[in-house]
Amino acid sequence: MNPVRIQQTLLLGLVFLLIFEGIFRKLAPGPISTLLLFAKDGICIVLVLTLATSPPRGQGRKLFGYWFAFMAVFSIPFMKTLFISPPLAIFGAKQYILFPVVAIAMTAAFPPSQIEALKRHFAWFAYSVIITFAVSMLQLALPDSHWLNRGIGGMDLRAFAAGGVLRVSSTFPFVAQYSMYLNALIFGIGLMLAIGLPKRFPKLLKKIPIWAVLLCYGISLFATGSRQSVIGTAIMFSISLFVLLLGNRTKVFTLAIRLLVVMAVVIGAAQFILPKAFVVYELRSEYSDNQSELASRLSYSLFGWVDGLPGAPPNFLGYGIGVMSNGSEKISGYAAEWRDRIWGETESSNVMFEGGWWLMATFFGFRLAVTIWVVSLALKIRSSPYFLGAASITGFVIFVALFGQLSIQPPLSCWFWMAVGTAAVLANLHRADLIAANVEKDTESPSKRSRRRRGRPINQPEQST
Repeated sequence: MNPVRIQQTLLLGLVFLLIFEGIFRKLAPGPISTLLLFAKDGICIVLVLTLATSPPRGQGRKLFGYWFAFMAVFSIPFMKTLFISPPLAIFGAKQYILFPVVAIAMTAAFPPSQIEALKRHFAWFAYSVIITFAVSMLQLALPDSHWLNRGIGGMDLRAFAAGGVLRVSSTFPFVAQYSMYLNALIFGIGLMLAIGLPKRFPKLLKKIPIWAVLLCYGISLFATGSRQSVIGTAIMFSISLFVLLLGNRTKVFTLAIRLLVVMAVVIGAAQFILPKAFVVYELRSEYSDNQSELASRLSYSLFGWVDGLPGAPPNFLGYGIGVMSNGSEKISGYAAEWRDRIWGETESSNVMFEGGWWLMATFFGFRLAVTIWVVSLALKIRSSPYFLGAASITGFVIFVALFGQLSIQPPLSCWFWMAVGTAAVLANLHRADLIAANVEKDTESPSKRSRRRRGRPINQPEQST
């Protein structure tokens, strides 16, 4: 089988796994459920192997350089953890250095000649919101004791309710992962709008208007009852709009504003049609000052690491990579001991604990460098039809790079690196379009070039005088 097709299949499989992991794990027996937890790791490892026969292309080579440089500096805290707990070191290394392969594989799987495959990838991603919306509405209609409203292994999720109303998790294990997916749909829907639908796609889905997709998306944001979904998405959209303004593309910016207005209208109408979907968010908002709480959480996320965690003051190389990641206590007694004592609420405090000043500087430096690179790619292609998609990517990437828990949340890490890789894919597409346009111009006959310079249509014959 063609290695490019294998990569495309694996990447689309990763998207479906991220979306439906919760349902799969709720239905699967215990041991299989645990295996499914690490299935995304297996997909990424296979992607690494496929790069030997189908390497990254164009901008993907630069991305590979960023990844390789980070792996080199990451080896220092890795070696320290290896002496403390070898299984934990391997587990921690996976959390930090495995998932960027998703970005690199995107550039290998979707060269300019595979634009139809790219359209298909993001069409399925964008339209998946219809399924996740339907499941979330079903959860609201079912009793809290129903298996669909319980967590993995039958865990009671009523502790996550607000005012007695369940916070839905849809097809995901927990509300947080549902929110990560909804945030990622910022660039998923943006890409679909920028590059269009593939020629071969179910006719039934093609008939669904964009306002219906936005309706499902908007209601889902509020149904989670999560400020990460609602406010986080609003911030990402605002950043994307700002990038569109920087690109000086009035037409594209106007399109984005129109989409925002359509979404606001359909959400307003939805509050009368499905009021129960908005109850949880309203209840949670009643008992908190959203603006002050948001400012406090963002501030703590950026600067809360300075003092370290209680009982674990900052040091140069930290206390062991991977300790704060979910599941580390199952493979390492050392991690289990720490997890019984402390827990970090933010990404920065967790990274400081695990890798100290060294990992704080290198890991966040890596993220910052990649983020600046993504923004520069977006601005370089502002004259292309892909600019709307690139701008939507930057909103997601900038916000997640600053505040996302990439070191302990593999699903979010996968979404982040898929967005980064897609920015490189769009840059490759734009470059291929420019080359094709120049080749076409060079192969024109002298008479056609003369007509072009004089502003006449190419196919219009010379008029005799």
